[in-house]
Amino acid sequence: MIITSYYQIVSQKYDALFMQRVAQNGGGDAGTTIAAKSVQADYDGSYMAWFAHQFAFQNDAKGIVMGHTHIPKVGIVQSWCQYVNSGFECPSIPDIQAGRTHWNFTMIAQDGAMQLMQVVYTGGSYHIQPASAPRDQVVYSPFLDYSCYVKINNGSTDLVLQTAGASSGYYATKPPARIPANQTGEFWIQDFVGTAGSEGTATYISGGKPFAFSFSCPTGLSIFSPNTASGGTKLLASSKDPPSPNGPYNQVPSGGHPLFVEFFIEKSAYIPVYSSDRGIGGYDLADNRDRAFAFDYDGRGKLDHLVLYRPGTGTIWFLKNNGGQFTKLPGSTGSPGNGVGGYDLKDDRDRVFAFDYDGSGKLDHLVLYRPGTGTIWFVKNSRNNAGQFTKLPGSGANGVGGYDLADGRDRVFAFDYDGSGKLDHLVLYRPGT
Repeated sequence: MIITSYYQIVSQKYDALFMQRVAQNGGGDAGTTIAAKSVQADYDGSYMAWFAHQFAFQNDAKGIVMGHTHIPKVGIVQSWCQYVNSGFECPSIPDIQAGRTHWNFTMIAQDGAMQLMQVVYTGGSYHIQPASAPRDQVVYSPFLDYSCYVKINNGSTDLVLQTAGASSGYYATKPPARIPANQTGEFWIQDFVGTAGSEGTATYISGGKPFAFSFSCPTGLSIFSPNTASGGTKLLASSKDPPSPNGPYNQVPSGGHPLFVEFFIEKSAYIPVYSSDRGIGGYDLADNRDRAFAFDYDGRGKLDHLVLYRPGTGTIWFLKNNGGQFTKLPGSTGSPGNGVGGYDLKDDRDRVFAFDYDGSGKLDHLVLYRPGTGTIWFVKNSRNNAGQFTKLPGSGANGVGGYDLADGRDRVFAFDYDGSGKLDHLVLYRPGT
């Protein structure tokens, strides 16, 4: 009676175990598939490598060591993961001494390399020596692996997961909720048994900017349904085996399976310090004729002001920055406006740039010119009465230095001709001639 009751209790526990395993893995087809693999692994040791592989992806681990599964294995076919299963760890001394079996263990080097070792009995004493064993796999014949194994190397700021989807297959390892800066996130989408293969997406946000990733490894002929991968700054992709770190980059193999994709998000050399979709400092930048450049408005030797102008309207503004707050300065006019220093800026061809007119090393003068008319002016901002610009010698309607500025293609810019570190010379040129 006691034995019967104990059996009933145990039976009830085990009867519910499979469904618990299904629920733990998200339920549905995916949960059932993973639960079935766990039953098979418990029964004969197959799919042990599948779970090792999953655990490595979930924990961003370079390798996994397992044991006590009777059959030693070293490595996984078509995998990023190092794997050693040391096999049965409790052989009897008589069996070891008779040479029928060995006691195995795994040695891990400082660089993470793993080696299967064994204790053998020879010549009346025990010795340690390297051992070998076949590789394991995550999918067994007659089935094939059409997984996508994905890495995201984040060289930017923290990535936060927004959405992830599997239009074909299921996530054996889901995309991580967060990938910190300068770290790598890993995940794995595997195909169900059938003809569809695997296909998924993941979208992350970093600094307000979305990064969308997509990947697919369909079954069938590659010419009709090729592998795909897109996203990040660049990517490495390969089929059958992991890609070489040497590239080529941004090339996705059309066929082969499984698909390995390593995305890279590289930190921009430029860090945004100010951004706006409504112009700046009250200037709306709403006309495609608008132009802007840096200018030394107060003659301190610093290009810490902005000039914004709209050719054809007489509009020109001078802005000062104060901790990200840009304010309009005296001399600004428009829109429409009256130009600057007597120059009307009423022609769409007008161009303006900063220039070191007096060789002081400061870009505190303006050059205004109108290609096709010969007009070029030099103006200076008054130190005593800021915003009062006056025309300087050399200004006129006959070009400058013998260059006539009579062609609408003419362009002019400031240049350090003598290597003095000063933009106190001019280059004038006519494209196409």
